[in-house]
Amino acid sequence: MPTCKPDDSPWLMPHVTVRDVPVAVRWYEQTFGMCCRLRIPEDEPVHAELVWQDMVILLAKAGDIGTPQAPVTSGVASPMGLYLYCDDVDAMHDRAVKAGATIQMDLEDRFWGDRMFTLRDPEGHVWSFATKVGEFDASKIPTPEKMQEAEEQPTATPREHQSMTIRTMPDLRVFYARKVGPYSPAELGPFFKFFLKVASKHDLFTPNCMVIGICQDDPRDTLDEQCRYDAGVTVDDQRPCPDGLQEQVLPGGDYAVVLHKGPYDKLAQTWQWIGEQAFPSIGRECRDQPPFECYLNNPDDVFPEELLTEIWIPLY
Repeated sequence: MPTCKPDDSPWLMPHVTVRDVPVAVRWYEQTFGMCCRLRIPEDEPVHAELVWQDMVILLAKAGDIGTPQAPVTSGVASPMGLYLYCDDVDAMHDRAVKAGATIQMDLEDRFWGDRMFTLRDPEGHVWSFATKVGEFDASKIPTPEKMQEAEEQPTATPREHQSMTIRTMPDLRVFYARKVGPYSPAELGPFFKFFLKVASKHDLFTPNCMVIGICQDDPRDTLDEQCRYDAGVTVDDQRPCPDGLQEQVLPGGDYAVVLHKGPYDKLAQTWQWIGEQAFPSIGRECRDQPPFECYLNNPDDVFPEELLTEIWIPLY
């Protein structure tokens, strides 16, 4: 009997947009255990087809022939997720965590009979994996009151904030631009983008450079409108400072370093944790020198929850 679709294709095939098809294929193969059955063209594919059990998932390169951007690039969260069954959801969870996926729902037994978890992959797409372990149990459906209680429970200090390391740094030569005003993402975000354009114009970004922000004043004893913030990049050669930027040297020595993972507007909480809990426990004094933040990734490339910022505090 004639059919309106190919014999080897299911009736429904999700279409997933990614930034780089070969990179995404490798990630899905290694992390999820999917198998790639087709690449077009073979050498530099902009289209691929992945097989998962009886399912086929289409991959397309972002921007190719009108394809929209991947969620991680557009900054718009994926409005749809995929729910997939697997033989061993615990092993799948472990591989996903090791591969850098962001866990959105923890691995737990659910009232509908599945043991499942939900993740967001490096492209920003949402996947839920499950293994059937029981039957539907209506008595375990959370009531609105239980859900409200769970939301109101205080969250523990993120694990990224639970340790402080000591590092020794040489003198750092820094080219920077200065802004005077409140230390808030709304104020500093546009200013930092301006600085990045200037620095890029002068080819200041090298593989070993550090992109930093120097908080010259303590907002606890300085008026917001008088706080000085320097957006800078470290330079390891003898080039002259370009027009429009200034130069300073951050003294080397020991620094206490804490990694913050998450949105920039949550940095104040990490600073508070450092002052109230972490710093008093190390038995060292802070030098009379401003601390600085080192920005390890780009907010244009990752979701706010995946931003990485190191806080460097100079020590005696």
